[in-house]
Amino acid sequence: AGAKVSFAFKSVKGEFIKRATSDVLFISKDGELVKKAFEQAQRSGERVNQVVCVEGRNTKDEIVATFDMEVSVKVKS
Repeated sequence: AGAKVSFAFKSVKGEFIKRATSDVLFISKDGELVKKAFEQAQRSGERVNQVVCVEGRNTKDEIVATFDMEVSVKVKS
C-alpha cells in the first residue's frame, strides 16, 4: 500500500498588480521545492512547511498578481 499524504495550503500572501480582464493562468516554478518538502516529510515523519511563489499571468503574458503560498506536507507510511 502507498503512503498517506496530507497536503494543505497553510497561508497565502498576495499582491494584485493590475486588473485581470481576461483568463488568468497561475504558474509556479517551485515544483522542486515542493518535491523536496515531500521527501523531507517522508524521511522525518514530521509536517514540513514550504513557501512557494506563484504568478498570475493574463492572456497577454503580463503578470497581474503574485502570491507567496505556504504549503504544508505530512507523509505517513
